[in-house]
Amino acid sequence: MSSFASKLVSSHQALVSAALCVSLRLAAVLPQRTQRYAEGRREKAAPFRLGYRPALDGLRGVAILAVLAVHTSHIFGWSLLKGANAGVDIFFVLSGFLITTLLIEEWEQTGDVSLKSFYWRRALRLVPALLVLLTVLYFLSDLFFSPVEANDTRRGIPVAFVYASDLALAFFQLHLGALQHTWSLAIEEHFYLIWPVLLLAALKFGIRKKSLVLITLLVVIASGLRRASLHQFGAPPVRTYYGIDTRADALLIGCVTGLCVSWGLVHVRALKPFLVPALMFIGFCMVATGFGSSFMTLGGFTLLAIATAVVIVNVVLAPPGYLSSFLEFGPLVWIGRISYGLYLWHYPIFKATSFLKMSWPGQLAVALAVTVMVTSLSYYLIERPALSLKRRHKKAQEIVITAR
Repeated sequence: MSSFASKLVSSHQALVSAALCVSLRLAAVLPQRTQRYAEGRREKAAPFRLGYRPALDGLRGVAILAVLAVHTSHIFGWSLLKGANAGVDIFFVLSGFLITTLLIEEWEQTGDVSLKSFYWRRALRLVPALLVLLTVLYFLSDLFFSPVEANDTRRGIPVAFVYASDLALAFFQLHLGALQHTWSLAIEEHFYLIWPVLLLAALKFGIRKKSLVLITLLVVIASGLRRASLHQFGAPPVRTYYGIDTRADALLIGCVTGLCVSWGLVHVRALKPFLVPALMFIGFCMVATGFGSSFMTLGGFTLLAIATAVVIVNVVLAPPGYLSSFLEFGPLVWIGRISYGLYLWHYPIFKATSFLKMSWPGQLAVALAVTVMVTSLSYYLIERPALSLKRRHKKAQEIVITAR
């Protein structure tokens, strides 16, 4: 591993350790004067409960299919949809929305948020499948990739393990081989480390709902302006596309959506006229744009996140309609449920099948078949057992809360 990667891994490990310590101790050190506010919040009924929404899994399915379509360039040199990396932005907005909604639900029910339980559940959801992927690539890279690609992949293993791929790409321009796609997982991990802590602090200090929404929107604007200014001053696309500071707007727009939906600050009737334009804009981004285009960098990514937020609000608040029926289509929901594994495994498999000597439809068929097979094994043998532990832990937490 290069000196850059070594420094990156060691510094990132220290950052993660410090963030976790702060996260686990925050509730204990915040002033006691906020206790009465928390108790008052506990007495109020939550205006919104998320529950399980199959349509959101369907939206995940659309996002991962888009990602697969854009990454066909690693199989036969061109993409089925050149702008379908928009699927990653859909994932970002969904993550911000879901995490925020669940945190607000816990706060409304208990007057507190257990950061320890939150991080434990996130670890059970994300780490087991990633560890298996990294282990497989460590032992089999030489078999499936060129020597240069195999060396880059092995160098990327410790970087991906500590969720520093975004930093490696944006600030050091390292090549991570078959692990380059882990940049988005790293950005989401940084989001998990920072946002719950800040949200809990805001709730405990009694910041007003609309003020918190406004502050978050200001950070959204700052992130978009940061990306645009870097682009205008000649920063390369890898800096503006992979940096957490330049991609935070999508996650935070999801957070704002979660806050507004949870607190009843948004009404679906007001957004309904924007649903069709939002869907059309998402489709336009997938078909006609690219991740490094000036249009996307100078505001397109932010507009895409807003369009995704409009879709989410309509899915969770509007009465059943054509959109929810489409997103609740069984196979699409199943694809959404296994989307994490699909995202992990498709990239190295697509790169490996590029060496097959056959027509591009044959290459694509083999790549998709192997991806679905490996992902299914990962989901049913690794992810689902870990998810069962996650559910058991959540039930145990609910019992403790009820007994208080």
